[in-house]
Amino acid sequence: MEALVTGGAQGIGYQIVESLIKMDFPLPF
Repeated sequence: MEALVTGGAQGIGYQIVESLIKMDFPLPF
């Protein structure tokens, strides 16, 4: 169960980062 939650969180995080890159947002790191 924890693995599924972790995998889901990573997937969401990846989508957010990808969206920021597509919008040319300056990443704070």
